[in-house]
Amino acid sequence: MSSFPVTSRQGSEVIEGVKTDFHISNYSDRTLVVVTQTGKPGTFIHVQRDSSSGRNGLSINVLVGKRDDVTMVYARQIAEVMHKRSQKPVLIALCVLNDSPVVFKKVLQNLETLSA
Repeated sequence: MSSFPVTSRQGSEVIEGVKTDFHISNYSDRTLVVVTQTGKPGTFIHVQRDSSSGRNGLSINVLVGKRDDVTMVYARQIAEVMHKRSQKPVLIALCVLNDSPVVFKKVLQNLETLSA
């Protein structure tokens, strides 16, 4: 049985001139992470630990939206940040307009701060 209220944290920062909103909700069975620069959810990605065959990697599935290398890198790194606190699966809603390294670094820094 899940306990409510769900714990949530949110914040925003202007990154490279674009307001970027962050939201993390911790449910009993997974963590929801929203990163958006448009106010829309964008691509939905599900990430969980894959312990099959003795591996300790990540299973990353794009549920809806863009399926490209940048999305996969974001998903992997966001999940790693979240897995520092909990091994629960992570559902990510990602919508960034600029995939520069500066934006990527700032997104991860903001999520580190929010998840602490």
